[in-house]
Amino acid sequence: MGAIRIPRDAVRFCAKTCFGKSKWEADVLLQSPALKLQFESAQEIVEWCWAERVPVLPSNAESAWLYNDAALPDPAEFERQFSSRAEFDEALHKSCVGV
Repeated sequence: MGAIRIPRDAVRFCAKTCFGKSKWEADVLLQSPALKLQFESAQEIVEWCWAERVPVLPSNAESAWLYNDAALPDPAEFERQFSSRAEFDEALHKSCVGV
């Protein structure tokens, strides 16, 4: 089985999906093709998103994209998430709990 390579420019957003307090998935969203990749308990994906400045997509925008065929917003709209690691982690937490 070969490696799957995804260019950084193809990754539009990150997110986090939680199933209770201890089970969670790190999500990576691509616009074209429209794809959501999930990685079980993958803190390294979260760290990559922070290091690469890939913003966290709010849950309402993700739901609109997944279920209503809405376009993904411009990632630049979420630049404030990178003002601090605490701000980024708060965006992840909100994504996790569906806010």
